[in-house]
Amino acid sequence: MSFKQPYSTSLRSVGAYQVSGRPFAEGGINATSTYRVDFPFVTRWIVVSNDSSTALKVAFALAGMTNNYVIVPPNSISPRLELKCTSIWLNGGASGDTSVVAGLTNIPEDQMYTLSGHGITTLAGS
Repeated sequence: MSFKQPYSTSLRSVGAYQVSGRPFAEGGINATSTYRVDFPFVTRWIVVSNDSSTALKVAFALAGMTNNYVIVPPNSISPRLELKCTSIWLNGGASGDTSVVAGLTNIPEDQMYTLSGHGITTLAGS
């Protein structure tokens, strides 16, 4: 170990993703209009629950709400999404019928870069 550059966790710290995530849960979300969920640390994984009778959009940038989103069908749960991010955007569903559960790393949110580009904010080939 170097005394000049002591070890700290970062986005490339494998150990931060190998251990169990710190729990995060937010329920009763009203995503009838675009709603942003902010995580206090970089995520290791995310699961979104849609208990309404309408589809729910999940995007990784506000600009992605137009064309770059994942649909969580009515009355279903997304698969476990192994993703590193510090926020997601939700839209659809019914009032109070959306929940988000995540496993957080110990990597501070300020170390995460802004997600953008193909599949996040623009379409491939754009």
